[in-house]
Amino acid sequence: MKHVDIHSHLTWDLDDGISSVENCQKLLSEAQKDSITKIVATPHFVCGTHNKESIVFFKKRVDELKELAKDYSIDVYLGSELFINDLLFPQLQEGILIPIENTNYILCEFDVRKRYDHDYDAIYDIIYEFVISGYTPILAHIERYFEDQIDLTAIQELVNLGCLMQINTSSILYPSNKTMKKNIDILLKNNLVHVIATDSHSYKGKRSPNMSETFLYLSNFFDTSNLELLFYHNPLAIISNEQVLTTNFQKRKRGIRRLFK
Repeated sequence: MKHVDIHSHLTWDLDDGISSVENCQKLLSEAQKDSITKIVATPHFVCGTHNKESIVFFKKRVDELKELAKDYSIDVYLGSELFINDLLFPQLQEGILIPIENTNYILCEFDVRKRYDHDYDAIYDIIYEFVISGYTPILAHIERYFEDQIDLTAIQELVNLGCLMQINTSSILYPSNKTMKKNIDILLKNNLVHVIATDSHSYKGKRSPNMSETFLYLSNFFDTSNLELLFYHNPLAIISNEQVLTTNFQKRKRGIRRLFK
């Protein structure tokens, strides 16, 4: 099965991801083996640090990446992972950000060093500003933000507002703690995940292209038609600026709760 990856740090010398052209080529080779045919390059974009000049440079680097990826039969798309901080609103008003190429979708992240178990109002207000500005925000690695169990009501409110939820393949294959396991379990079984992506930072190790392995693992617990929405159809809809669909997972006899045993 083919995959579309909308979260990847493979543009060299832009952030904490790939550090060289050579390592980028290795990542592209691994992505090709992993049946990934389309990748959105999402270097970190930090409000207050990056500006209009940064956007020009980012675009130039991604254009170079697009040419490089042709050797691996992979289509590359411009994007970013927007870091949300106190300087977001001026840049949002001026349009100083990088949505996924030629679409209204924008991948964004909150500071994972903070915790948002009891601060949903702040998240809601920010997502609301994106929506009224004409963007569809995709909240990156939603499973990583909470020390306590996710509040389903709050997450559903964000989804109802127009926000999409993305989780990382590495969080599924290598969850760092019990809370992350529970978060993913709850999100999936309540059909509140719209995209699964690699968030790859390297060509090897836990944060490398591993969508096929993740798909195979999840197929032990979920029907493949719904998984295909998360790994291919929805990410393809995003880069095509089309509407994503919601999964309709049903419990199997083995039980979703055994996902991480």
